[in-house]
Amino acid sequence: LFELYEKCRDFFLVADYKGLTIGYIVSCIENQSLHIHSVAVIEGFRGKGIGRMLLEETIKLAKSMGIEKILLEVSTQNTVAIALYEKFGFKRVGMRTNYYADGSDAYIYILDLKENNSQHVR
Repeated sequence: LFELYEKCRDFFLVADYKGLTIGYIVSCIENQSLHIHSVAVIEGFRGKGIGRMLLEETIKLAKSMGIEKILLEVSTQNTVAIALYEKFGFKRVGMRTNYYADGSDAYIYILDLKENNSQHVR
């Protein structure tokens, strides 16, 4: 977490439960867009809406700053995250081959905040 924080402090949100970091989302402003670099929730807390809340708050902050687009990459194998992003209105716009250290691929998703006016997804 500290290494991510050093690289990207623009939008760094942490979910905390009784002093334990249970999730985070890290995003940087790049070329007048927000690029989400990393989202994670520890295993015992997955499926409880932590990732949704982190993403929802990031989108809300981006809108309040006048940011018009959010970009992210997600593993082509991560069907849970893909479903979450699509619920929020993210659209798949491309693919990065060999994106991850293990050689796996990632989809590129973009959320156009000018088009997406939903306050939150449940």
